[in-house]
Amino acid sequence: MRLAFVDDDYGEIKKLTTMIDKELQGTVYSSCTKQLFSTGETFLSVWKPGMYDIVFLDIFMDQLTGVDVARQIRKTDASVKIIFCTTSNEFASESYEVGACYYLHKPFGKDRIKAMLDRIDLSQIEKMRSVQLPDGSDIMLRSILYADYSSHCTTLHCKHGKNISVRASFSEVERL
Repeated sequence: MRLAFVDDDYGEIKKLTTMIDKELQGTVYSSCTKQLFSTGETFLSVWKPGMYDIVFLDIFMDQLTGVDVARQIRKTDASVKIIFCTTSNEFASESYEVGACYYLHKPFGKDRIKAMLDRIDLSQIEKMRSVQLPDGSDIMLRSILYADYSSHCTTLHCKHGKNISVRASFSEVERL
């Protein structure tokens, strides 16, 4: 699972990531990748659709607010989960406009983190995760059983006997 945290207060990001790590410890989700961003502008400069499974956005930041960033995200990605992190209820109605799935109040507490993780249903995120292969086709990662390489083609052996062959090196497909 790939997570992005956008908050201009590094201490708050660190507190949130630590609490999430504790809640996910010992689960299949414990090895998620996290990227931290101190501004909405920095985040948007690297943003690409499908890049993250969940984006945590502080609402009150210097230039672009979390709501502004969420609007930009929704222009290109309707499926990424957005979670707002804030001290105020002031923007709750706007969170619905951008399809946020949770409104996490600061200060963070174990109960709030657990409730958020239960609400966003991590198993659904893993089930829906897919990659685009070099030939342009998409494949859900959960459907791949194993892969092999022969004659300049990588074959992905999938559930239900469906195999997909692409003319690409094994390392190129593995990176995806």
